[in-house]
Amino acid sequence: MRHAMRLLWRGITRRPEGLGLGVALVILTTVAALAYRSIDSAQDTLGWAEHGYRVLQQIDELSSAYARSVSARRAYLVAGDASELADAADFDDRMAHAIAALRSSVADNPGQLRRLDSLAPLLERRIALLKQSTERPSAVETGSEAAEGFALATRIRDLEEEMAREENQLLVVRDVRTLRNLATSRVMTVLGTVTSFAILLLAFGRLRRELAQRRHVASRLRVSKEAAEAANRDLESFSYSVAHDLRAPLRAIDGFGHALEEDYAKALDGPGLKHLARMRAAAQHMALVIDSLLRLSRVARADLVCTTVDLTSLARESAARLVEGDPERRVEIVVQEGLVAECDPALLTAALDNLLGNAWKFTRKCAHPRVEVGSELRDGMPAFFVRDNGAGFEQAYAQRLFGAFQRLHSATEFEGTGIGLATVDRIVRRHGGSIRAQGEPGRGATFSFTLSPDSTHSSNGSKPRDPPARASPPAA
Repeated sequence: MRHAMRLLWRGITRRPEGLGLGVALVILTTVAALAYRSIDSAQDTLGWAEHGYRVLQQIDELSSAYARSVSARRAYLVAGDASELADAADFDDRMAHAIAALRSSVADNPGQLRRLDSLAPLLERRIALLKQSTERPSAVETGSEAAEGFALATRIRDLEEEMAREENQLLVVRDVRTLRNLATSRVMTVLGTVTSFAILLLAFGRLRRELAQRRHVASRLRVSKEAAEAANRDLESFSYSVAHDLRAPLRAIDGFGHALEEDYAKALDGPGLKHLARMRAAAQHMALVIDSLLRLSRVARADLVCTTVDLTSLARESAARLVEGDPERRVEIVVQEGLVAECDPALLTAALDNLLGNAWKFTRKCAHPRVEVGSELRDGMPAFFVRDNGAGFEQAYAQRLFGAFQRLHSATEFEGTGIGLATVDRIVRRHGGSIRAQGEPGRGATFSFTLSPDSTHSSNGSKPRDPPARASPPAA
């Protein structure tokens, strides 16, 4: 975590605008924290102010219930009207409820709680004296009762005033604190707005510079790409021209060599004839290499025209051509039914010709050669494969197989130009896919390739159909 923070800070401070952006972010974070604290404190203070107003209201309710209870009983004592006592009990209940509510509200204030504890007995005593007076037959207060009642009333009034005064003082303090917190919140809001605007300006400036740099880089990349494409076109055109121009001299060398063999064979001794044969073989091999290079160049230059292609039929036709070219060989060739793909039929024909041709060639020394064409799942998508039980190869050198002129077997052991798999690789990549090789010496090889994700399917989704069908019967 600390390493990540160091990397982030290093990225921020790498440039002057990055450092300014980092400082602005720190300021904005600080301002936001202070503003939140001020607003939270203001909300807390407002809550206490509401609490103070509620306590004052409860003190007024207690004072009102007490005063009306006393007034009702004194009116009875003065006028002797019994109807005045009808609501006295209700006022007493209201006074009791007011005391309970007030006690709950001032439970957090020890001073107010002590005053209420002193006030409640005084109220009870004052009401009790008035009840005694109203219950006598004469319904007249004695002198001592009147004096005590006056003292109780004075003390009750003083305690109520003290409680109200305490709450008013607390309200003043809380109002001042609320105003201060609100003022701080306003200041923090202004600072936050200014800082946010500064951050936006810095970010906008940096974004403009980044966009300008990206446009510049994109322009340079476009120019470089166009130059590279032009160079590739020139190189391909040059390679095509050179390869094409070399074919005539090679045909002449091979033709004159053949004429020497036919017309002057008796004039040459054994070593001379061997040298002549090697010369002709080298010329013919060079012609094959040039033909392979021309095919590779055409693969890169040809337009890609994709359509729905029956790969099963293409593979069987390719296998039939191999059997026709070497009818003496007995090779079991099996091709899965229902192989279908969206691809260029000409290019996929060339790819299958190369893959099946390799399998045909490298199974030459097997007692029971077998070649299989099918499909399987690779990383969740279908892949087509050509598998054989031939010579195989070391897996460590698998990637070398797809480079031009890369061979893992000597030309004396297995003939070839080293261009075929490079051609297959280019065809597959032009279709947006990939190819991989798996093998083991003496146990055969498997070449599997994918095309673009939306171009490969088979009649049953992607799984191989079983049993596979033979492309052609082994030659007799």
